[in-house]
Amino acid sequence: MSTTRSTRAQIALEAAITAVIAFVLSLPVLGPLLSRLDDGWGGGDMLSTYVNAYVWGGVRFSVTDQFGFPLAMNLNYFPTSDITQNLFALVVNTLTGGTFTGINLLIVLSFPLVAALAYVVIRMTGLRGALAIALAVAFTFIPFHWGRSLGHTYLATLYSAVIGVGLVLAIGSGAFSRLATQSDRRRRVWFWVVIAIIVLVVAWSGIYYTAFTLILGAAALLWRFAHRATWRSLGREALTLAAVGILAVAGVVPSLLTTRGDPPLAQLAERLPYESVIFAGNVAMALLPLPQSQLPGMESYNRQVVEAIQAAPYGEATVITNHGTWITSLAVLVFIIGLVIRARRQPTTTTTDGAEAGTQVSITYVAYLTFVTLLFFIPWGLNYL
Repeated sequence: MSTTRSTRAQIALEAAITAVIAFVLSLPVLGPLLSRLDDGWGGGDMLSTYVNAYVWGGVRFSVTDQFGFPLAMNLNYFPTSDITQNLFALVVNTLTGGTFTGINLLIVLSFPLVAALAYVVIRMTGLRGALAIALAVAFTFIPFHWGRSLGHTYLATLYSAVIGVGLVLAIGSGAFSRLATQSDRRRRVWFWVVIAIIVLVVAWSGIYYTAFTLILGAAALLWRFAHRATWRSLGREALTLAAVGILAVAGVVPSLLTTRGDPPLAQLAERLPYESVIFAGNVAMALLPLPQSQLPGMESYNRQVVEAIQAAPYGEATVITNHGTWITSLAVLVFIIGLVIRARRQPTTTTTDGAEAGTQVSITYVAYLTFVTLLFFIPWGLNYL
């Protein structure tokens, strides 16, 4: 019991340290804006995000035409299932009397929140301590988080994606079924309470991350089946994922009803089939760091790199800010090395049913999910979002 309490205390402490580090590192950019939380930080898609939070009433949206210039427009960002973000903004705006404070504060808090959650999920792979903290912080500062915050804010919050991956890792490792059937009734009840919260957050925090979770969840079920998990365990895990899908459909209903009652005059954007090829090609751009140098005398080289990128036809998916960073690339390298070292240190003996062992996530399972993710990004493309 003391060992379990010590482990929990260590997890809580290191998660808190991760959150503090991420928050401090975000201050050079977000710090000057903390005194302007009730000012609009951006236009375009972010204006629609502000409007969404403004017209969200807790269970439904209202219709407004007070935004837009010069003739006013209904700028609702539909269809959407970003209920947790809008609910947070509604509560904050109600308490503060602000208009923009809720969404802006959500952006600020998303950095320590995502970092702490990422640490917990990364720890499921067996990494811990400074290595897990560093990797979680590095993930928190991927360009996607920064680049989307002032545009596709709902996507940039990332927290539902992180806990969705955590759910998938728990299912694939067998930990989900082990905890769901543990003998201690009190712990079992708390487990299902946590799972219910996870299901709600994943289902109601953006349709894209819901789709990610369900696709990886299906892959996890296939993995469990291949490792001879019991039908009862498979059914329990499948029902949990089905609940995510059902709640996601229910979460879209309010925006669909509002759109039906006040249909748009024109389509905002259209995605063509051939665009999938373009967006999938940008996976490399999103993963590789921008090949620029901070060394003296490299100004000409850096300018040529920028000019080469700008020479391509403009597309949101090809802007410089969507490149990965050296920190991200090095973190991925450290992550891979850490997994290899961990795998080599594991004993060669295994249980007869690894899927039911409920131990840490295996390196093979991580590689499998990575492969599934890359296959998923081929039709959608990483920066298609």
